[in-house]
Amino acid sequence: MRSNRLLILTVAVCFVLGFTVTPAALASSYGTGFESFIIGDLNGQDGWTSGHGSSFCPLYDVGVVDNLYGYMSFGGKSLRISNAITCGSYNDQTFSPSLADEAGEVSASTSTYSGGIRQPYFEAQWDFASIVPGSEQPGLSVVASPDRGDPMRMSWVQMADTPTGLQLNFEDYQHSLLNFVLTPIATSLDRTVSHTVKLTMQYIAGAENDVVRVYLDGVLIHTGTSWEDYYRDFAGGIPHPVDSMMFREAGTAAPINLGKGFLIDNFTALSSAVPAPTPPSAPIVPPASPHFGTINVVNTVVNDNGGTKTVADFELFVNGTTQVISGETHTFPAPSVAYTITENIDPNYTQSFSGDCDSGGRIGLNPGANAFCIITNNDIGAPTVVPPVPPLIDVVKVPTPSALPNGPGPVLYTYTLRNIGTVPVSNITMVGDTCDPIIVKSGDTNSDGSLDVNETWVYTCKSFLSITTTNTVLAEGDANGLTARDLAIVTVVVSLTPMFPNTGSLQPVSLLRVDTPLLNVRKSPSLSSVIVGQASQGLLGAPMGDTVTHDGYVWVNVAFQNGLTGWSAKVGFFWATPGSTESVRPRFVTGDRVRIIREMNVRKGAGTSALILRSQPSGSLGVLLGGPITQNNFIWWQIKYDGDITGWTAETGLTKL
Repeated sequence: MRSNRLLILTVAVCFVLGFTVTPAALASSYGTGFESFIIGDLNGQDGWTSGHGSSFCPLYDVGVVDNLYGYMSFGGKSLRISNAITCGSYNDQTFSPSLADEAGEVSASTSTYSGGIRQPYFEAQWDFASIVPGSEQPGLSVVASPDRGDPMRMSWVQMADTPTGLQLNFEDYQHSLLNFVLTPIATSLDRTVSHTVKLTMQYIAGAENDVVRVYLDGVLIHTGTSWEDYYRDFAGGIPHPVDSMMFREAGTAAPINLGKGFLIDNFTALSSAVPAPTPPSAPIVPPASPHFGTINVVNTVVNDNGGTKTVADFELFVNGTTQVISGETHTFPAPSVAYTITENIDPNYTQSFSGDCDSGGRIGLNPGANAFCIITNNDIGAPTVVPPVPPLIDVVKVPTPSALPNGPGPVLYTYTLRNIGTVPVSNITMVGDTCDPIIVKSGDTNSDGSLDVNETWVYTCKSFLSITTTNTVLAEGDANGLTARDLAIVTVVVSLTPMFPNTGSLQPVSLLRVDTPLLNVRKSPSLSSVIVGQASQGLLGAPMGDTVTHDGYVWVNVAFQNGLTGWSAKVGFFWATPGSTESVRPRFVTGDRVRIIREMNVRKGAGTSALILRSQPSGSLGVLLGGPITQNNFIWWQIKYDGDITGWTAETGLTKL
């Protein structure tokens, strides 16, 4: 536990930077320059305690030393402290004497550590300097916190040595984040001179409203909040009062700094009523200093689209925590790589930076420099609706051949699809009504699946036409939420009265139909010629060119509806439709009994688009009730299957009993 309190009580007029305490306000204060202290152990001298209150922590690297380091304002003796030895405890750390009157909120906790009349204001000030002014003391760190010894710290200021110079860091607790926030508030400080730190705390009843200010060398450099809400959120629900300063050596130890560290001198502490500010007659701009520069943040609001905000609606901050007023000059430690200017954002206003700030609001500061950062907020008008760019495509279809003057035959359709718009088109589809499948052959040069503005895609589709046919293809594609469509329509005329020349006179003929279960198709009109395929019974074909007699047969060059082309014996055919002077021998008539020679679909109507009722197995028997009907290049018969359903079946799978 801490030793008993030692204090000096004064009732006087106390002048502090920017404030005046009137004679009517009682103030409890303490001050020392360590001149009367004995060299060596600090503990017990003039109410100071250090390193004698714990059974498990070693003695810290703290003591009173002769000032042999050239800091004239420190007098002959100073307090030396380092973190060469650290411990995670609290009440055996280095404490200043307790003031007679503690400071804190009225609702703050009360314990055996409490004393005097609780005041709403606390202040502590001290000078610090490096014992090794010519170089860095790696890892050197000492934290100063207002405390009461129980231990319940209410704020946190860290003095540290870094490669670029001495540094001050501040840590406060922010209820909105439910966490502590560490903020560097002074960097790259000259380690060859001493610096004065002052910390003030104004306690205000309620949550999230205590005000902590940190001054460096007489200049306010940061305004934050206390740790009051940490205790409300996580540690008992109420904050704590303070009456002294704790200089804590914890965390990672830096043994290399043993016997060195920081000098602390000219220490003062005060608890009192809240000082009334002394209004200056004019804004005070601190003189240029080798360790500081000034920043003036100017906010400009433009309302040219009906906005009503003013400069007062935009709160301005430096490094996110120090609030500044538009147009006022503020002093900050220098040099600094960058300070960041921010403001509370309004979604109805744009934000832009100019002056010495870059586009992100960052501003560098050199010692003695006077920097200006201008933030312009412009109200946003009603959004301009830009209609999406529509996709445009063009499809052209060309049949080869373009007509069939000699009767039915195969046709190759070639489709050319172009992007005639200004945006790529995706999800391309090509759907034809009488030809399938449509196959893409080329065009997607970058293989991205989109029809780019510089691409032309080519498709093909093959079909056997037995009658004059109009083919329609629909091309579709998407872009910007819109769909482009284009149609291509072409008609191929098929002659139904071709001339079939033979060795006798020319006679008008119609289509041929295979009249045998399997008919050989050969490369040339000869029994010894290579068989290129076989045509099944019922398959349609169109005669092409002259007939040839060879090996005792009359040979016909035929283009079949399945795409097969070659020479077959004429005896294997009969004429499929009227129009020939030769004997016409129809395959079936209604009433005929038929058998299915392979598995066939039974449909609700005549045509490949009709609903499939079922698949009828090979060998099924039935009687013809209706037909024939020609549809989709097939002849269809209505069949009542024995003991089964009635439906339409293509003639190619039937044979007569």
